[in-house]
Amino acid sequence: MPYKDPAEYTKFQKAYRGRNKDTLREGKRAWNKTEKGKTCTWRKWIKRAYGLTEADYNHMLAAQNGRCAICRELEIEKIKDKVLRFAVDHNHVTGKVRGLLCRRCNRAIGLLRENTVYIRAAADYLEKTDG
Repeated sequence: MPYKDPAEYTKFQKAYRGRNKDTLREGKRAWNKTEKGKTCTWRKWIKRAYGLTEADYNHMLAAQNGRCAICRELEIEKIKDKVLRFAVDHNHVTGKVRGLLCRRCNRAIGLLRENTVYIRAAADYLEKTDG
């Protein structure tokens, strides 16, 4: 990314979207006509997004004993009474898949910007203030 300051990048994105509103809207409409109407199954999606087959996913899940790679708990989040699948955690720079996480752990590392310094600092903070 050419911007060292995230605020500058956000400012650029807002300006770009403002200048190209019509073009972006047309692109979205075209995508909706071609892609949205097609059934994109979960199997197709994980293959396209992460290069994983359903067998790869199931193998990873079995290797983790059906539990989150971080908290070791079962997935409990539901949509319409259906338990969600684990999120496929991956490095956003390299694209390499790291493991399967429950939605809470996946959100947590995302909110901490996948930055190990922040994650360790959060753990240190909790240890210091937990007493």
